[in-house]
Amino acid sequence: MLIRNLIMAIVLVSALGLSHADIGSSSEESRLLNLIPAADSSLTYTLSDSLAYESQLSYPGTPNDGPVNVTVAYGSGSLLGWIVERWAMGRYEPFLFAVAVDTSLAVSGMTVLEYRSMYGGEIQDAGFLSQFFGLSDPEQIALGKGIDGVSGASFSARSIADETRYTLMALQWLHSIGSLGER
Repeated sequence: MLIRNLIMAIVLVSALGLSHADIGSSSEESRLLNLIPAADSSLTYTLSDSLAYESQLSYPGTPNDGPVNVTVAYGSGSLLGWIVERWAMGRYEPFLFAVAVDTSLAVSGMTVLEYRSMYGGEIQDAGFLSQFFGLSDPEQIALGKGIDGVSGASFSARSIADETRYTLMALQWLHSIGSLGER
């Protein structure tokens, strides 16, 4: 069953203009799959440039000007959700985070993958990140609206909330046109 699903996913990759990034289990992939605990396998794709720009997941002159990787997570051969890595801007430096959404396109997990700045690291706290879980309406994802800020990390908190909102809107659009690789 898993082999058949992987073959179907590869066929979808060709049809949707996606390029294959990685099949297998690297330490980075394992770290991402922790965002969807029931996941036991995944397939990571890079969206075509046209889909990345059209969905506004990639835009020139920002930290997100480049390839967009989408990891499709499976559990027991069934689709569980998607994980997207995003860059956000802290006060002085960009940082990398990942947002996971389930098949209903609600945020199911988040983690900060790379944070180099001396300031704002408080956004890595589980208490802050857990505020996003279960949200599926992009309008709910705004600092001061549905998301409380973190003392000492106002720039980073606003940035991660904004990028999460944009990512959720983009994933909803990609899902509506059938470009997330869902079966």
